[in-house]
Amino acid sequence: AMPTLLSLLLATVAVATGPVAAAASRPALALPTHGQALAVAVTLPAIVLVLNTKYLQVFENFIRAPGAVHMAQFDVHVVCTDHRIAGELANLGWRCSTMAISRGGGAAGVYTKRIPYVVSLIRKGRDVLICDIDAIWIKDPLPELLATQAGIISSPGGSPPLASAKLGVAFCMGFIFLRGSDPQVRDAIVPLTTPMNEDQTDFNKNMIREGLAYDNVKVPYPHTTVTYYGKLNAKEEPYDGLRIAMLPHSRFQRLCAPNTDFSYNATGGVTIAHCHNRGKQGYLKVKKLASIKLWFVPATADLSGLGSYPPMPEPRTPKWTVWQERRQQQAPASSSTAAPGTVPGLHPLQPPLQPGAALLNVTGDRYTSGGHMATGAATTGAQAAVSTASQSKSIAREKANAREKRAASEQSPRGVAVQLPRRTLSD
Repeated sequence: AMPTLLSLLLATVAVATGPVAAAASRPALALPTHGQALAVAVTLPAIVLVLNTKYLQVFENFIRAPGAVHMAQFDVHVVCTDHRIAGELANLGWRCSTMAISRGGGAAGVYTKRIPYVVSLIRKGRDVLICDIDAIWIKDPLPELLATQAGIISSPGGSPPLASAKLGVAFCMGFIFLRGSDPQVRDAIVPLTTPMNEDQTDFNKNMIREGLAYDNVKVPYPHTTVTYYGKLNAKEEPYDGLRIAMLPHSRFQRLCAPNTDFSYNATGGVTIAHCHNRGKQGYLKVKKLASIKLWFVPATADLSGLGSYPPMPEPRTPKWTVWQERRQQQAPASSSTAAPGTVPGLHPLQPPLQPGAALLNVTGDRYTSGGHMATGAATTGAQAAVSTASQSKSIAREKANAREKRAASEQSPRGVAVQLPRRTLSD
């Protein structure tokens, strides 16, 4: 049965990344049966996202990013931390994989709630990518992750200071790959997540406690252009010698310089842009992403999943198949000429772009970021006004949602934890 499953997976990924020119002749994708869909999912590396209502706009931007389509190569798990987000996600064509709900803890507490879920997957032998939803995918990170010979592979960061002072760099829990197929990782995962009150601080402290050292070097973060390797020196433990890799900051960016070119074809291009922002509230994330030209949500967005410019639905679901077929069928072939104010190859269903918005191109066999539209260069003052008004409304809506959540939480019991059954393709 395995060749059949692999062929199904390859067919699915082909729909995501296949050449636009061949779309018209490609036969419709046959959806796998229940058992086949589940079997395909568990052969893929898992990606675990965490989300609450305050971050809904940030999530929509995440799934509209140029490289988001490559999530089709992962088994996606969404950890939801409030009840309302389940309905909001349904509007975007996504579902909660599990719910971890409790009051208090702030943003750091929200992130930490994904850790028990991640541990459970790793102990089952699953490879797991933890990814924050403000870590924007410009390119496909999977080839580099799979080629890196280490059990734990992290993007670089500077916090907590204890880690960066001792080792030159810290593990960033916003983009970290844990190879659960490695027995040493399965042995190490509980010690490395105990204690776990705040994921990034405690994970780094636990790594140091277990004897982490890089290979005769202090990592020169953020000026790294190659991967640095190290290992755990945990004598008499089964995970002694576990190999660790720290990805290059040049491609997995945390400290983003002003005016960085995040386009797909930029020289020395960025794969993941996880630009640091001091404010952790959702509306501050929106402002930060917009300021560095990593905001991909149109001023007037259609969330129905089948409208004029819908965001990407959850991979390997019927909505996702329809979305991909629609994008493939209506995307034009690249052209060397374009009307004033447009970009060659721009998807015909995409609405007019606002000042500072990154342009999404479909060229050849990849979704690419085609560049940035300068304010006023090809947009009118009216469009700029629409963009500003839309952002103001978004911030006001974010604040209103926060007030509603606080009011609702005052009436809900403490420490509620609900485990949902893992969804299947027919759900």
